[in-house]
This record gives sequence, structure tokens and C-alpha cells, in this order.
Amino acid sequence: MRQQINVLRRTAPKGLSFSVFDHDDVHWVRYIVEENGEQKQYETRMKEKGGNDPSYFVKAMAAVEPGEVITLEMKKVGIKNYVEILRPSTGEVQNADIGDDDEPEDDGTIHI
Repeated sequence: MRQQINVLRRTAPKGLSFSVFDHDDVHWVRYIVEENGEQKQYETRMKEKGGNDPSYFVKAMAAVEPGEVITLEMKKVGIKNYVEILRPSTGEVQNADIGDDDEPEDDGTIHI
């Protein structure tokens, strides 16, 4: 699935953290975007599951400027899904780091 979006802003809203099954607090980043003239919000984990480093998606999106048009495309490696970020303005393509087991380190899940 490929989506071309205009990134309007990003936030780390208070109150958007909660405990999941492993009882770790999960912090999220919210992206307000525009797709086909309609505003939407995408939310994703700030950190890799079980890790201390920001997820590949958050790192890649940190370089995206408000107002920049990007393309998000869902990719699959093995049983894992991740989101590839294409930046036409710079020609860059960002995707999940592929480990030795050929699976992304982060699942790249985006909640709409």
C-alpha cells in the first residue's frame, strides 16, 4: 500500500503513553498529515520495542520538514511489516534496518 502525504506537524502528546502486555510504558509520536485534502493522524512507537533507541521510522521522520510531501509504502520482510519512507524532494529512501535474520528491527506499525 502506497500513500503520498503532506506532513503538517508532529507531536509527542501527553497522555499518549500506556502499559502494554509486557508492562512497559510505551510512548508514541503523533504525525498530523494531509492525504488527498483530508487531515489524518498517524501514531507510532517512539522507541523500538524493548529498546532505548528511537525507532527507524521516528529517526527518518525527524528529517522531514513540515509541509514536505512524502510517500509511505508498506513493505514486508518475512512475517514482519515495515513502512518505507520516500522523500521526492531529496531523493532519499528510508526503511527499517534489516538484521541477520532478514527481519526489520521495528515493526513500523502505524495506527490510523
